[in-house]
Formats: sequence, structure tokens, C-alpha cells
Amino acid sequence: PVLGGQSRRIGGILGVVIFLSLMLVGLISQFTASVSVTMNNLPMTAADPSYEKIIQQYYGERPTERLRFLLDEKTFTSYIQSNAPEVLTARTDGSAGFAKSIISLQLRKPVTGWNIHGVQQYVDTSGTAFTRNYYESPGVQIVDNSGVPVEAGRAVASNRFLGFVGRLAGFVPEETGRASGGG
Repeated sequence: PVLGGQSRRIGGILGVVIFLSLMLVGLISQFTASVSVTMNNLPMTAADPSYEKIIQQYYGERPTERLRFLLDEKTFTSYIQSNAPEVLTARTDGSAGFAKSIISLQLRKPVTGWNIHGVQQYVDTSGTAFTRNYYESPGVQIVDNSGVPVEAGRAVASNRFLGFVGRLAGFVPEETGRASGGG
């Protein structure tokens, strides 16, 4: 009887240790120490580490969100967009190994180029301006001489106007795809 009680206690302790070990392994598997960034489901080139830097800054400000199941993807996307307006959405796509998460970025596709004060920007269908374009240059270029200041990541024109420009782009040949705007 004495030996049976000890073996039950040792078995119980062993069970608790195994349970806690499995919990720890589960937490570590959800932890993000480093990231692997993909853009539109294509691996990023090592030439542009700025997205990884932005993501690590986010995790530095919100360390509890390094656990993938605690990540607020809406806030995460907003943070990345505030630093890189060409990003449409950002989300985690699982694990890329031990404590490494895959972050998938979907990028904005420009419908027009918008040249403002000699600076080339692009505009997507939501009317958001951004400077980095990973797609083919749009056929329509708008040169804005109005003098109105524009910030990257802010809407530069209404959706209705951009819809018009997008439809117009289909009718304008590539060589004559320049329009002059403003005065």
C-alpha cells in the first residue's frame, strides 16, 4: 500500500510535468521572435528589409502580441500602413520554423500615377496615395500642378473620380496616357 501511494504521486507529478511541457512547447510554437515576410504570396527580396523593421517595431511596442493568437491583425495592419502606405493588408500565415512567423503583405495596385510637385506617387482604387509600386506602372499619369499638398497614405481624389480615371485608362493608348491636372 505504501509503495502504491508513492507510485501514484510520482505518476501524478510526471503527468503534471508532461502537461506543463506540452503547454510550454505550444506557447513557444506560437511565439514570434523573427519574421519571414511575403508580398502577394511571393517571398520578399533581401534588398528591402524595411517591412521586417516595421514589423519588429510593432512587436517591440506590443510584446504580448508576439504570440500569434494574441495578435490584433486590424491594429497590426494599421500600424504597417502608417509606415508603408503601399500595404493594403497584413496578416500572419503561420509558422516558418521555431519562433518564426510568416507575415503576408498584400500590396496596393495602382490605377494611376500621380505626379505631385515632381514626386511620383501612385493611387489605388480607394484613392490612397503611395510612393512604392511593385506592380507595372499604370498607363495613366496625372500631373498635378494645383499646388495642393498631399500626404502619402491619404486619399488624393474621390473614389468616383478614380473610377472615372480607371475607366478612362482603358480607352487611352499608352503613349498618350498623360493628363494634366490643376492649374
